Amino acid sequence: MTLNEVKADLFNYFTNNDMFTMDDKEDFGKICVLSLNPPLDKQLIRASLKEFEKEGIVTDVNYPDELNDKEIHECWVLNKPIEQYNQSVNLTHATISAVTKIINQYCSQTNNPQSMVDPLSVQEKDIQSLVLIIHEQLGRAEEK
Repeated sequence: MTLNEVKADLFNYFTNNDMFTMDDKEDFGKICVLSLNPPLDKQLIRASLKEFEKEGIVTDVNYPDELNDKEIHECWVLNKPIEQYNQSVNLTHATISAVTKIINQYCSQTNNPQSMVDPLSVQEKDIQSLVLIIHEQLGRAEEK
């Protein structure tokens, strides 16, 4: 398992959960479905959550066990719903050209001119269109 895979799994995990507790076997199992080395996988999760903290997505709120205050539970809580997390992306000319060409060609083929991309103003809806096109193509590939 790579760090990027763990970060992607955590990002998806937080779609339906507002906190992650390391010693909760259910939480751990949702990130590491099949763990061959739990101590290593836990370190990968910690490293990923540390990056989430740097981005301001979660806060580390470790707390003592109710029965044994020497035992600390590792817990991370979302600062706000994950749906409110945004990223800004800078696109190069080559990327803008490729995105515009793919989407506009698809729109021409499907007779959908209102969804064509303005190359001077690429928007989130354009990236969503690109995802939809890829999704459709992957579905066709699986059918073959």
